[in-house]
Amino acid sequence: MDVCRLADGAAHEEAAWDAFVESSSDGTVFHLTAWKRLVQDVFGHRPHYLYAKDANGIRAILPLFEVNGLLSGRVLVSVPYGVYGGLCGADHEARERLTSEARRLGTGRRARHVELRQLHGPMPDLPTKSVYVSFRRSISPDPEV
Repeated sequence: MDVCRLADGAAHEEAAWDAFVESSSDGTVFHLTAWKRLVQDVFGHRPHYLYAKDANGIRAILPLFEVNGLLSGRVLVSVPYGVYGGLCGADHEARERLTSEARRLGTGRRARHVELRQLHGPMPDLPTKSVYVSFRRSISPDPEV
């Protein structure tokens, strides 16, 4: 299994990435390449979009952005300005490979930390913090409800 980086402007890679996200039960709008372009163009954060693939295609993805904050310093964040968008994909080996690559990238970029914003399935050996609250509710078609 190989770990790759999504190349800027590579339409075929972006299409494969987005198709994977749309087919994944844990994929969100924040995983899509449209969100990458928005954050990159509007906020100027450098993207590091990682994916694990084998002969059958993409097995898992991990979008990361390099954010330089006045208070936080340099950090790598999966999907800034979004609530979820960490590791996406059910393949455990691929998720572990991407987590290892995120650690390596964080060290190489001298990031203070790497933050993965997970909705489901955080990696059991990573530290976590509970500073956010989540809820879901169906939206009724009746505007009175």
